[in-house]
Amino acid sequence: MVPRSSNVLEEWGIMKTSDDIPSSFDDETSFVEVELTCPRSAINSELNFTGNGFGFKKFETCALGDLKLSPSSPILLHSHGGGFVIGGVRDLCAYLAYSLTTTQQVKEKNGIILLSVNYRLAPENPFPACVIDCISVADFVIKNFSKSDLHISGFSAGGNLASVVGMEIVRKFPGKLKSIVAINPCVNPRSKSISIHMNWVSSYTCPGKWFVWLWAAYLQLGEFHDYNSFIEKLQEHDLFKELGDEKSTKSNILRMIQPQMDLPIKELRSNLAPKIFVINGTADPLCNDGEELVDCLINKQVTNVKSYHLFGSHGCCLFFDFIAFRKFNKAWSEVVWQ
Repeated sequence: MVPRSSNVLEEWGIMKTSDDIPSSFDDETSFVEVELTCPRSAINSELNFTGNGFGFKKFETCALGDLKLSPSSPILLHSHGGGFVIGGVRDLCAYLAYSLTTTQQVKEKNGIILLSVNYRLAPENPFPACVIDCISVADFVIKNFSKSDLHISGFSAGGNLASVVGMEIVRKFPGKLKSIVAINPCVNPRSKSISIHMNWVSSYTCPGKWFVWLWAAYLQLGEFHDYNSFIEKLQEHDLFKELGDEKSTKSNILRMIQPQMDLPIKELRSNLAPKIFVINGTADPLCNDGEELVDCLINKQVTNVKSYHLFGSHGCCLFFDFIAFRKFNKAWSEVVWQ
């Protein structure tokens, strides 16, 4: 568990006043749950084991701050997928991210420490509840495990959160973050891209109507059964009617939804900038979302970004295109274990 800071957006300089933050979500709990997965050698603390499961030993729930983590082990913060409305810390991509770096260097550095964030879900806890949770965890890890290299990853909605939180870390703690991995990220609420309309029905893992519903739930727009009504409501909403406008006066809020709107260009061009990896599926409705993020970075002369197109649809592409996946795996491993 990690303490939740309800004022973390203000503390990080994202919001000038808490009045701009929607208040209609549950903030009664004071902690954010995270699931820690790592080799036993990466924890220099006594643990009370409670049993075994899926090849892992389980230990009792505790405060993350009570654990002494090996400073030689890099920390990977992971945000699961599920469209901000479903999902959990044990999504397949969390363990997949953990397995990406199973090389000889892992043994030499006590392995990698995976922290998967169990952020709050919409519609009960809409935006920016999950952003607050993820930044709270990042803030805690940076301040309490300052000697460890930090990486951040996410799948789908988690790819959005990894991009959003990653860019905020770059702003506030230049040089601390070593890599950002966004897998099939959803970063455009308007859901009007060619890839979404081409795969509106054919993508069984994520049909088009699903994106309309999840964005409406996340942004408190109500329920919609057709795309045009959703877009009209999105454009009329006071908070989001400037969405997509680079001159928007609400860019500090909107970048927490659509990170490519307001990028920390100066920091991303520096020698201390993290490596950014974006994985897209060729038949994924969100393919153009990931491409939009990459294009915005490249157009701003950010050179430390790599894009990979894997054959297949949303999530499935990770298992269908092993050649492209291995290229990504090799490039990312070199960053993690450099």
